[in-house]
Amino acid sequence: MDKARDLIRMGAAKAALLEPQEIITSEVEVRALVIGAGIAGLTAAISLANRGFPVILLEKEKELGGMLRSLYRLAPMDLDASEVINAKIKEAEDNPNIEIYTGATIEKVEGFIGKFDITFSANGTSKDVRLGVVIIATGAGNLVPEGMYQYDGNKVITQWELEERFKAGKVDANNVVIIQCVGARSPERRYCSRICCAIGIKNAILIKEMNPAAKVTILYRDLMMYGVENEDQLHKAKELGVRFVKYDSERPPVVEENKVTVFHHLMGKELEIPQEMVVLSTPLVGTE
Repeated sequence: MDKARDLIRMGAAKAALLEPQEIITSEVEVRALVIGAGIAGLTAAISLANRGFPVILLEKEKELGGMLRSLYRLAPMDLDASEVINAKIKEAEDNPNIEIYTGATIEKVEGFIGKFDITFSANGTSKDVRLGVVIIATGAGNLVPEGMYQYDGNKVITQWELEERFKAGKVDANNVVIIQCVGARSPERRYCSRICCAIGIKNAILIKEMNPAAKVTILYRDLMMYGVENEDQLHKAKELGVRFVKYDSERPPVVEENKVTVFHHLMGKELEIPQEMVVLSTPLVGTE
């Protein structure tokens, strides 16, 4: 006990003689790097630039815009995707605080928060820059469901490929089956992509508006329609005659030559649904 008291007294006596350590300060390089010029990267770059900060915006592709370039319309606002992304690109290109480089790759990153030294190349030219902050907005890609539901990219396609057909005016099927949760909420990918339901319903509405006589059926496990606006989209789809059938993940739909067979979760029996086109709603996956 006496030893413990002595140790405490010694520690207190030593502490009384301590002086504060020297405060170290470091200058911050007031410039940002944004990697990726899709809608997220463009928005981040514009937001910083509008506050007076110089920004370098890098995009590995030859064009800005990312995945939004491939989309047809955006729900629930029903906006033309090309108009949205083109307006954002023009805003970035017209901002004097943003330097834009396409065909760019990162070669070297050194330093720390407030002072990064980065080397990147763009269109065959290498450049060294010093920056204070780096924002990574490299986005995601759409899962290609190879080996699932007879996917062939022709008669069985993804929502992404359907968007491209919308843009080209090549959607003319009269019997369409949309299958949700393809490749998601599974042992391989346990997450819900959170956008697949909204995209599937949005595209079902577009098909019905283009061809009111078309029969569109959505096969779903659960419907994740976040927000009042998306709930309104669900009600609109039902009003237009889109049919919804709940299926069990233990008994998934079976895609055949001209039909899809599915066990109706609520009716307790198998249904055969005619199909001329099957659309698979797949999740977003990380890019390499």
